[in-house]
Amino acid sequence: MRTYAFLPSPYWIIRDGDDDRITRLKFHITEGDYFPFLATIIGMLGDTVARCEGAEEGSLQIEFVEAVKKDLLYLHEHYDITPRKERLAFTREKVMRFGDKYERS
Repeated sequence: MRTYAFLPSPYWIIRDGDDDRITRLKFHITEGDYFPFLATIIGMLGDTVARCEGAEEGSLQIEFVEAVKKDLLYLHEHYDITPRKERLAFTREKVMRFGDKYERS
C-alpha cells in the first residue's frame, strides 16, 4: 500500500511508477501533442511562479516561461518526434547535473 503526502498546490500529479510515465509519454508522442502537453505543464509552472510572494510582472522567469511555451508551440507546428534507430552514446545518468540529490529513473 502506498501513502501520499500532498503539498499545498493548485496542480497535483500523482505517479506510481516510471512505467505509467513512459506509457503516458509515448501516448502524447503518438498522438502528436507532446509539445503542447509540455507547453501546458510549463504554463502551469509559470502560473505558480507568478503567484509566488515577491513575483514581479515581467520578471525574467515569467518571460522565460512564455518564450519556452512559444518555442514548444513552434516545434509542434513544424516538427515530429521520431524514435531513434539506436540509443545515443550518452545517457541521462552521464549528463545529470544535480548529482545524487535527485532520483535517477
